[in-house]
Amino acid sequence: INAEYMGVGYRSVGTVEFLYEKETGSFYFLELNPRLQVEHPVTECITRINIPACQLCVGMGIPLHRIADIRSFYNQDINGTDAFDLEAPQRPPVCHTIAVRITAESPEDGFRPTSGAIEQIIFRPTNSVWGYFSIGGHGGVHEFADSQFGHLFASGDTREDARHAMVVALKQLTIKGEIRTTVEYITHLLERLEFKACDVSTSWLDGLIEKGIRVEQPNPYLSLVCGALHKMTKTFETNKARFLEFVTAGHAPGTQLLQTKFDEVLILNGVKYKVGGCIRSPNHWDLTLNGSTISVQSRKLRDNGMLVYVGKSSYHSYAETDPTGMRVIIGGRTARFSEDDDPTKLRSSVPGKLTRFMVKEGEYVPAGEPFAEIEVMKMLLSLKNSLSGKITFRAAVGTNVVAGQILAEIEPDGNTVVKRALEDLTSHWPEVNVLGYDVDTPETLIRQVSTWDEYQEPLDAKVQQAVEQLYYLIQGYGIPNNILEETVARSLDDLAVLAQWGSNVSLNSLALPFANKPTDIDKNFQSQMTYIIRSLLGIFTDVEKVFDRQSDAEGVEELREAYKSEPGRVFDIMLSHNSTIKSRVLVPILEKAQELGIVKDIEDLLLSIASFTKSYNDALILQARRMLRRLNSPSVDSHLSELQRLLKHAADTKDEQSLISIVNQTQFTFDMLATFFTDPNPSLQYLALEVFIRRDYSAYDVQGLKLRKKGALWLANWTFSRQAHVDAAHAFDADLSPRPDDKKNTMPSPSSMLSLDCEEDVALTSEKGSTITGKGFLVMFATVEAAISKFEEEVLGIFLTGEGPKDSCVVEILVYGEGQSEGIANKLSELIDSKKDSLINQTSVVRLTFSVMYRHKSPDHYTFRRTTQFKEDPIYRHVAPTQAYHMELHRLTNFDLELYPLNNPRVHVYWAKEKPGLSRRAPKDAEKRFFVRVLATPEDVKVDANGELELSAEHVLIEAISLLEVAIADSRYSCLASHLFVNFINQTIDPDSLHELITRLYARQSQRIRELRLWEIELRFKAKLDKGKVQPHRIYVNNPTGFCMSAQMYREEVDSAGKPTLIAAQGFIMPENDYMPPRSPLSQGHGDHSQEKPAQPHTFLSTLDRKRLLAHDMNTTYVYDWLTVLDVAARGLWKKYIDGRPDLPELITSYPTTPVMAKELVLSPSGELAEIRRPKGQNNVGMICWDVTFWLPSHYLPESHETLPKQAIVVSNDITYQHGSFAVQEDLVFSQACRRARSLGVPLIYLASNSGARIGAAQEVRDVYQVFFPDENRPQDGFDYLYLDEESFQALTATRSVNCEVVKHPSTGKTVYKIIDIIGKADGLNVENLSGSALTAGEMSACFATIPTISVCSGRSVGIGAYLNRLGRRVIQTKNSPIILTGAPALNKLLGKEVYVSNNQLGGNSIMSPNGVTHWEVKDDLNAAKAVLTWLDFLPDNFPINKLPPVLRPRLHFFEDPWNRDVEFIPQEGTLVDPRNLINGALENGVWKRGLFDKDSWDESLSQWAKTVVVGRATLGGYPCGIVSVETRTQVKLHPADPADPTSSSQTQSQPGTVWFPDSARKTADSLLDFQRERLPCFVLANWRGFSGGMRDMFEEVIKFGADIVDNLRTYNEPVFIYLPPLGELRGGAWVVLDSQINRESIEMYAAKNSKGGVLEPSGFVEVKYREADIRATMHRLDAVSRDLVAKLANSTGAEKQQIKEQLTAREQLLFPIYRSVAIQFAALHDTPGRMLAKKVVESVVEWKDSRRYFYLRLRRRLQEFHLRQHIKKVDDTLDHKAVTSLLQEWLSAYSKTSGGSGDWSDDALFSEWFEKGKDSILASIHNLKMDHISTQVENILLEGGQEVVANALSEYLKKAGPNGESLKAALKELLNS
Repeated sequence: INAEYMGVGYRSVGTVEFLYEKETGSFYFLELNPRLQVEHPVTECITRINIPACQLCVGMGIPLHRIADIRSFYNQDINGTDAFDLEAPQRPPVCHTIAVRITAESPEDGFRPTSGAIEQIIFRPTNSVWGYFSIGGHGGVHEFADSQFGHLFASGDTREDARHAMVVALKQLTIKGEIRTTVEYITHLLERLEFKACDVSTSWLDGLIEKGIRVEQPNPYLSLVCGALHKMTKTFETNKARFLEFVTAGHAPGTQLLQTKFDEVLILNGVKYKVGGCIRSPNHWDLTLNGSTISVQSRKLRDNGMLVYVGKSSYHSYAETDPTGMRVIIGGRTARFSEDDDPTKLRSSVPGKLTRFMVKEGEYVPAGEPFAEIEVMKMLLSLKNSLSGKITFRAAVGTNVVAGQILAEIEPDGNTVVKRALEDLTSHWPEVNVLGYDVDTPETLIRQVSTWDEYQEPLDAKVQQAVEQLYYLIQGYGIPNNILEETVARSLDDLAVLAQWGSNVSLNSLALPFANKPTDIDKNFQSQMTYIIRSLLGIFTDVEKVFDRQSDAEGVEELREAYKSEPGRVFDIMLSHNSTIKSRVLVPILEKAQELGIVKDIEDLLLSIASFTKSYNDALILQARRMLRRLNSPSVDSHLSELQRLLKHAADTKDEQSLISIVNQTQFTFDMLATFFTDPNPSLQYLALEVFIRRDYSAYDVQGLKLRKKGALWLANWTFSRQAHVDAAHAFDADLSPRPDDKKNTMPSPSSMLSLDCEEDVALTSEKGSTITGKGFLVMFATVEAAISKFEEEVLGIFLTGEGPKDSCVVEILVYGEGQSEGIANKLSELIDSKKDSLINQTSVVRLTFSVMYRHKSPDHYTFRRTTQFKEDPIYRHVAPTQAYHMELHRLTNFDLELYPLNNPRVHVYWAKEKPGLSRRAPKDAEKRFFVRVLATPEDVKVDANGELELSAEHVLIEAISLLEVAIADSRYSCLASHLFVNFINQTIDPDSLHELITRLYARQSQRIRELRLWEIELRFKAKLDKGKVQPHRIYVNNPTGFCMSAQMYREEVDSAGKPTLIAAQGFIMPENDYMPPRSPLSQGHGDHSQEKPAQPHTFLSTLDRKRLLAHDMNTTYVYDWLTVLDVAARGLWKKYIDGRPDLPELITSYPTTPVMAKELVLSPSGELAEIRRPKGQNNVGMICWDVTFWLPSHYLPESHETLPKQAIVVSNDITYQHGSFAVQEDLVFSQACRRARSLGVPLIYLASNSGARIGAAQEVRDVYQVFFPDENRPQDGFDYLYLDEESFQALTATRSVNCEVVKHPSTGKTVYKIIDIIGKADGLNVENLSGSALTAGEMSACFATIPTISVCSGRSVGIGAYLNRLGRRVIQTKNSPIILTGAPALNKLLGKEVYVSNNQLGGNSIMSPNGVTHWEVKDDLNAAKAVLTWLDFLPDNFPINKLPPVLRPRLHFFEDPWNRDVEFIPQEGTLVDPRNLINGALENGVWKRGLFDKDSWDESLSQWAKTVVVGRATLGGYPCGIVSVETRTQVKLHPADPADPTSSSQTQSQPGTVWFPDSARKTADSLLDFQRERLPCFVLANWRGFSGGMRDMFEEVIKFGADIVDNLRTYNEPVFIYLPPLGELRGGAWVVLDSQINRESIEMYAAKNSKGGVLEPSGFVEVKYREADIRATMHRLDAVSRDLVAKLANSTGAEKQQIKEQLTAREQLLFPIYRSVAIQFAALHDTPGRMLAKKVVESVVEWKDSRRYFYLRLRRRLQEFHLRQHIKKVDDTLDHKAVTSLLQEWLSAYSKTSGGSGDWSDDALFSEWFEKGKDSILASIHNLKMDHISTQVENILLEGGQEVVANALSEYLKKAGPNGESLKAALKELLNS
């Protein structure tokens, strides 16, 4: 370049930049760069010169005129070498070229550089476009690098060609990653008209930026669709991945990971949209926006993009997220979704280095001013403030910051409006045509509600889509609730094409999702539908059978084991199981099967469904049962045929009685009658319509009914009346509402509508007020449209012309609605609203009702009343007006009412809120309840000729409960309790069938009813009395405690004063079972309704009931109801005994009135417990204590017909008082309860439902303290201390609430009081509660050491509560009642992430049962109470401390099992036997073979822990025993994964039977200790081969726990029987820890005849002591051939010797297996019971068959002997065991001489006879022994020089004895005189 002529003075290589002025065509010099610019390809393209190549040539010394490209550019011969003038003309440009720099800059943010990772760059060069990138995929742009990373060059013959080529290239360019680029913005610039026309200048871009012109975005609705899909799909996939991680690792995944409905907040262009999403199938979503729904499909692409289908159009969409939001790229255009950001938080929009703040901290910064600078990519970027206000810095200068990091905060000034995203509450998905939607035409986006639309589809596709829709719904995918029923119905309707075109559709050719592919299916509709329905039902049954008999956690574990290689199947199955809509999908499918007549073909599946038990499947279960029941019953078609026959008969005979007979036959329902409204025979139409009217008005006397045909219409009019008192409950009461005339021009409030059911009666009542009369008028139309179009002419016209009734009347309009369009309610409301004035002013119409009739469905009713100015009252929608008063809504006058939208014609759910001013509660505490009203008509509930209810009645109740469940689940409505009222109308019912209905309902639904807070169920029905009179009755069913049902029946009467009243019905006895136990007098129900007026207004819940509900919400029983639960459990035991012991008829008369009696104990002022009588719930301490006496049937004495009482101390938390937390007062009550139990020597029962130690604060200090800030203007800099002013200090000093230090306030100079300690005037705020907890812990530990203790964990037990459970050792844990130290939320906060889903993961049954904390796992509190009573049954009568305990008495068993029978269960050799069969027996070939102990007395504990040992309690001949046995089968121990450790995984460990492992050794030792504390004799069925000694077991302390077995046996002071059962063996260390030498006084060892015992097993013995050489020696000794060969071998040499050796070796190999078996047999003969007995290591060899007799006698004798020994030791503690034995032998011998006995000390029967018959002589002998011992003690004192001590003692005694000492004085005088 020779730039001298430009005045630059440069002559060399370089790049010159010019500016061009289009108007003048002039060029202007801009700059010169002495280097190659990145735009050099532009020059190269237009000149065809390779500039870098030319530079290299020049560098090599080649002159320019010798370079070919240069010569060509100057039009010279490229092969020439001659020099030419470089100033000569050049070749003109060959093309136009445009260059585009690709930079990492954000056009939306002032072209600020961005940085981050790049995932992918896709650029496809063409002939017209070339480019390069400095970064590839998986690279990145650093925050300190240049922002340019790519360059594109487009060429063309014209500028427009080059521009167009560049636009195409930019649109096809894909750059994915964290950065923003200018691609879209440049594309936009290239497409602008100014650029196309080259009308641009240096200020053009700045002008566009200043005007805020942005890149065109995709259609906002399409952006919302794609944005929601990206976020929701990611959430669903993340949840699935987490679920699979949990399952694979053995964690318990939470059900929240199975959600199919999502809500996302998307902020687009400053507008906040709330989009809901529901995944209908893996590729199908329903999206909702402000109530509108759009259905879209999506498919994930390999490049992580998404192909989105909307209507018939498809779009490629990609999403990228960064800290500030999400970018969605659709068709090359970007929509940016921002985070819901707080504008007061100033964030960095890019990553970089914070170089400085441009303002001072704390100063006022106007909006739009820069406040900080960030260095990024060699540039300094200014960040601007968006609000005016004071600034506070939140980042340090010089530090690196990331995008989105908060740099500062603004405190807005008072005039500043904080701009936040505006929430869109009105937008809906716009309407579109079915041809789809193009990005450029946003108005064409369509709203759809299904996967197909109205355009014609191929039949195959229609069937395919219908099947898939149903399949995925059953598989657990979701759908918006408002379109579920419609979608299912439409899918089933679409399958109907098979009926018309089935021959053209091959199911085999469809890609149906079922596992069982169709084979050999006839191409007829029935066969095809059978296959489809069977396949759909099969999915459901396969899933639910896994969970029906076990908990979800157990089901997941089973699935995890079954699908280890396919964890995805676990997710699929759990997704289906977790779905709440399956029944709503499957019930219509079953109805379709019924309609198609293929029920027989699916009978097996129906039977499977009907056998399910879980309540959440009840709707489906009941439907299946109903179909099975009707399988052989008359069909709907047969009923229609019969109805047609009867109508024809009535038409032919014109017999009125025949017509009345049809009216009274309730099997002919309204929908059946409607079938004949369109019958070709006008007579049948006439009669069907008359029957309809008379049936509808059956509660009235219908007179003058006339029907006539007017063209295509039917018209009818009639008069109706009824006595106002005909129904006592609904007698007319004029006070309920004013007359209609009084409110003609007023619109009643919703609350005033409660009496609308009576207002109509007011309008129609005669002047005397005793009779309700009125006129009816009916018009029947063929369609809804006809009714609307002809309403004015055919309805209003009749009144306007004078043809209609002049008096007040009701108008009924019937329409046949089959196949009618939707929106009927709106259409009718619009119609009546337009005719309102005419109806009010020109007619006498009181009420107008449209009844829409359907086939196979009850009619829908829409009613418009004059009292509401003919506005429809939605509260009464779908309720027949003639039946509306049956709903008794006037009883809700204490509440404001709102109908919950369910659109169910027979079930109406109302949300009721307490009216203000009716109670003293604050508005926030106002009572809110759900009231459910059900009108059970003959169409809904079938009653046979005897008044017996069919299964449909239960179906109606289940339906009502299910709909209540829907309402309660709605977060918009809070609910304290609910009430269900069912009115069976127009039918007479036998009360007994209602008894059965209630029983079945609660048997299946008790838990569900409790969870729904269904406080009362009220049934109203008519029943026939003895004299044939039909009378209304009511049954009130409630269960306030949760476990004690109260069901009371009343008859509605009219008393002598003419007032309706309730009279208690006699003979109403509910059947007794677990769910309907005998009513306990301890339970506090809802009172007696006798003499009440029927249908009284509902009252508010009492404080007691509120506490009960609060406790129920926490999954426990209210503290004062525990006595009721225990009483119910005790009554259940009595019933069990009475039923099981018919040989003791006196048990019935001995049944105690109150089997559980309790005295409440409270702390007295002295700190001791004292009895108190007070109402329930009056406690002011959260710990309740009772002294309880139980009368249990096991303690019944047949000989005296008396029941001995059983006493216990029961102490319980009150979960409703301070959340059941422990403070000082609670700790004192608990500790005093423990001390009282120990002093009485009775068991302690702890009912644990608590929240750990209480924490509080001194409220009186919190209300007044002050804070000293060193700089009051900058409190953010921190504070120094808290202080009090003078006044507050004086007040708090008086209460000793604080300790303070006097200081001077630096600012004011006043004396203030710096707080040093906050004490608080109230006790129980903090650390003192921990001290109290330690007190309770010590007391519970002391109780376990001295008396039996047991805990019931119900609801939850936290902290100290958990420790108390463990300290009491025996724990009963109810389902979902965790025992934890710290709650899951607190641990999650500590860990900084959501790790634990619930507290059950930390301390639920699945944790506490396998680890041995929980002894018994039960499902609810009633079963917990039963477990407590069962445990009490095994205990001795009392546990006196420092006193002689009573001898253990035998218990009465609930059926007779004689002690002197054989043991019937015999284990077979070679079969692994369940050890429980030895104890309790087993079923063999349908016959029960009884075991060693009393049948069904076995109560196992710790069943889930250390399963190789089995422990529990049972009775032997009535004597309670502790039992330890051993499992012979291999068990699997699970080590669960810890969710807090993502690297952990669950592991399983196989534990072979008959081996002690660390856990089973610990279990054995702990159980022995428990039995010892309970003073029970113990049986150990010993069958152990030894201890496991592997490294893991040694590390886990197997030796320690083995030693604990020895320790606990050594101190066991009750009889212990170690018995080697048949086929059992005891070897090595296992024998050592059980041998009787450990405790000769207590332990006795026995062996069955075929048991074994020894150091090693025979095979092991042979390996050590009878080795191969020994076996050969034995062979040589015994085998003649071998012996002969050995002899020959000794005398042979050479070849002969070798030959003999070979012969001997062959012989040995032949016989070795036999002789090894001989050796093993030899070793085994050392292990026989005979040798054990000979060596005196066992007491006796006891035949298994006779063991029950033997051990009963031995147990009875040893218990009696132990009692005598304890008595003797109590008298004389100097006697050792041997001495006591000698005394007893002496006394027994003396008795034998007088009784003629043998005197044999080993004769157990003789000993027991002596103990029972020789009590007097025994007591006399013990008394003599006592006197001798005292005499010896006195003598020893005197001999030891204690004369003075004896004299002083005598002197003191004589002083105190008074007259009683005279005999002693006389004796002493006589002694001294002698």
